[in-house]
Amino acid sequence: MTQRDESNAADSATAEFNKMEGANINYDVAKDGLVPFMYLAMSAIGKSMADGEGSVRLEANNCGAVYELKLEADFDVQAMSPVVAGHGLNKDNQPNACPV
Repeated sequence: MTQRDESNAADSATAEFNKMEGANINYDVAKDGLVPFMYLAMSAIGKSMADGEGSVRLEANNCGAVYELKLEADFDVQAMSPVVAGHGLNKDNQPNACPV
C-alpha cells in the first residue's frame, strides 16, 4: 500500500465528488465560532466517490447523504462526517425511489 500525498488530497477530491447538490453555511454565526460547521448535500454517493481509490472514499449510497464539515481557521475544512444518510432504495417506487 502506498501512502497518499495529503497536500494534493483536496485538489484530487474536486474531480471525484459527484452529485453534490448544495453547500450551506451560516456565515454570521460561523465567523464568531458559535456554529463552526458547514453542510454539504449529495443526492447520491457512488462512482469515483465510492470506488475505494483516490482521496474521496465514501460508502456507496444511492439515496444520498448530508455531511457536516468542521470549519477551521479561515474557514478551512479538513474532514467531513455524515449526519443524515438516505436509505431504503426501491427503484420500483416512482417517482421517489428513496423514502422522503
